[in-house]
Amino acid sequence: MTSRWLALLLAPLVLILDQPCGATTAASLSGRISIDGDLSDWQADEWVLSDTSNTHFEFDGDSRWGVAEEIVRLAVTWDARYLYLAVEFRASEGALFAALGYAPGGLSSLDGAGAFRRALDFPFDINLMALATTRDVPRVARVDDRHVLSLLDRATAPAVVRAPLAQNAGFEAAIPWESLSLVQPLSLALALTGGEEGTGAGDAAPNPSVALPESVDPSSKTRVRLDRWLSIPADGNEDGVPDFGVSPRTVVSVEPDDDLTEPRPGHTDASLTVSPRVFAPDHAEDASFTLRFDEGDAVNAVFVTARVHSVDGSLVRVLYEDVPRDVASSVLVASPGDRWDGRDAHGRVVNGGVYILSVEWGLVRGERAGRATAGVAVAR
Repeated sequence: MTSRWLALLLAPLVLILDQPCGATTAASLSGRISIDGDLSDWQADEWVLSDTSNTHFEFDGDSRWGVAEEIVRLAVTWDARYLYLAVEFRASEGALFAALGYAPGGLSSLDGAGAFRRALDFPFDINLMALATTRDVPRVARVDDRHVLSLLDRATAPAVVRAPLAQNAGFEAAIPWESLSLVQPLSLALALTGGEEGTGAGDAAPNPSVALPESVDPSSKTRVRLDRWLSIPADGNEDGVPDFGVSPRTVVSVEPDDDLTEPRPGHTDASLTVSPRVFAPDHAEDASFTLRFDEGDAVNAVFVTARVHSVDGSLVRVLYEDVPRDVASSVLVASPGDRWDGRDAHGRVVNGGVYILSVEWGLVRGERAGRATAGVAVAR
């Protein structure tokens, strides 16, 4: 076989190997992504917040307003012309609020934002806002040091909500780079708010470090502060144009990053053990768990939340939430609640398989300053 024919045979393989692993951003994505609310055209590494993410999670079932008002997952990507956003959510009464910051001159408060006014405080100045419900056409507005607060034309920044009956809603938007800026990483945060002006939030993405108030509903105007956001470095090499051939999931980060911030002494590091690791609920067996803090940490009391999730991240059951507990000799003092009987929130024995036990804690009620997980298998 001549070297010419060998080169022709190997060319497809070379092309495949030469492609960046998981790359999704490109010069143009218009042939793949349609702004129609159908989220099936998004790739796995564009879902930067989801219950199956390998880096940053958005758990389905963590909304303070219940399963009917919930942010399920968020996707981000871009090409030479647009920044694309996609959100899967549920909002029977509420509205999805997306806040984007990119330049000076944004809003430090939403109190004077007209139809966008919400009882929300964000950790960055807001330059672009999107408000979406399952009942109306989404609205997108912009404000910066060159523009007063005004709506963007739908032809310029297309945005759509698709809400099939008995299914989660899909929000999609394409924001032109000419309406944004690449000088610094973009800041993005989402909240599931009430449908009326001035209402607060029942769910947020990324999840804030302090839990949202429990005693609110979609009509409540309890003020909520969100202290975490997504940082989107679309121009990582700082050449003035969006980067192509990168995976959003690998470059988008949650700020402030818990791994980079100074830990609060005494309650940030702990290990979770489960015994037995395999149990059979049908035989009246339970799985008990123990939370042990680092011996050098001076922890005497904490507020603890314990949940069970399936391996795909779906919430199976909340065992207890924000319960005050004592710590003795660096170990959470044992309680009858530190066990799982293998049943879901409706009292049904779960299917056989592996489940994730998650325990979060803080020094004050509602705080989520630390988290430990352990796997447990149910045998049926």
